[in-house]
Parts: sequence; C-alpha cells; structure tokens
Amino acid sequence: MLTQQSYTSLKSYLPPEVEVVSFNGTKLTLRMLEPMPTAARGHMLLKLEERLRAEVDPKMEVFLEPKG
Repeated sequence: MLTQQSYTSLKSYLPPEVEVVSFNGTKLTLRMLEPMPTAARGHMLLKLEERLRAEVDPKMEVFLEPKG
C-alpha cells in the first residue's frame, strides 16, 4: 500500500488533463480537466494504469470520476 509520501510522487505520473478526486492506496479516481475524445481518454487512462502498475504498485487501479 502506498504512503502519503508515495501519493505525492504519484502525482508526477499524471497527465495535465486530469486531477485526483480520491486515492485510497491502490485505487485512484481522476477527474478530466479538459474535454477529450472518448478513444483518446480511454487510451490515456489505460496507459497510465499500465505505467503505475509497472512502476509503482501492481495492484493499482485507475478510475474516472462518473458524470451524470
């Protein structure tokens, strides 16, 4: 499980189009700051999750804040 210090370094992995909504160790929920086509958004989130799993914690999960 990641510590608060790890969370701070985790932010360096995030693209500028997103911000953190919540974080609880291995589950990271993000909010889009800029509109992005669905395919591009999905690709960006999958690549981010793959990178976090490879470099930070293999249990990391990335979610996008639901709208509506």
